[in-house]
Amino acid sequence: VGAWIWDAKLGLGFVSEMDVDEAYQDYNATRRLVFFTFLLVIVLFIVFSGVLGKALKRTRALSDKFKRNESFLITVFESSIVALVLIDKQGIIRSFNNAAVRLFDYAPEEVLGRNVNVLMPEPYHSQHDGYLKSYLTTGTAKVIGSLREVLALKKSGSEFPIELSVSEVRFGDEIFFLGTVEDITERKHMEKALLESHDRLEMRVAKRTQELRSINEDLKNFAYIVSH
Repeated sequence: VGAWIWDAKLGLGFVSEMDVDEAYQDYNATRRLVFFTFLLVIVLFIVFSGVLGKALKRTRALSDKFKRNESFLITVFESSIVALVLIDKQGIIRSFNNAAVRLFDYAPEEVLGRNVNVLMPEPYHSQHDGYLKSYLTTGTAKVIGSLREVLALKKSGSEFPIELSVSEVRFGDEIFFLGTVEDITERKHMEKALLESHDRLEMRVAKRTQELRSINEDLKNFAYIVSH
């Protein structure tokens, strides 16, 4: 392969000559580089596709498992015969199960997003946010983790006694509180009836004891008179 050029200023011509292999050496090297690069891209694509496919499959499996677990927990929460109320750290109601609906007479949409103190009469209504803030600040539990008997408030405004247990629940970095609520109205009625029955029995025993003392005193007097 040759090339010729004329330089008019110098009045000279220049000739260059090389063999074919030398002429196409850079071209062939570049072509091989492009070919191997393309081949490498294909191999990497295949490998990456396989890894990505496995990752996506694993992600879908984990997602499906999470959805099943979430669905299971929701089912358990909603089907519980005990009233359950889930609130966030601001005291806002986030979940309100079917038993709570029956207990407080509120539909879920009427309480979700509202402060849980809507379910409390005074003084609990005004004190609740302070208890919650104090616990989050100091870690000292006054209500959380204990079983307490307090009064609750129905939608109608009527008060009724409940047994309340509050537990802390963590989801990642988020903090929630789960309240377990049991209506103890019937228990309180029974306790009152038992107490009244006990009081009546004590009164009867006291009266009978007094009568026996009186009879005993009369017998003593009679015995004294007879003996004299």
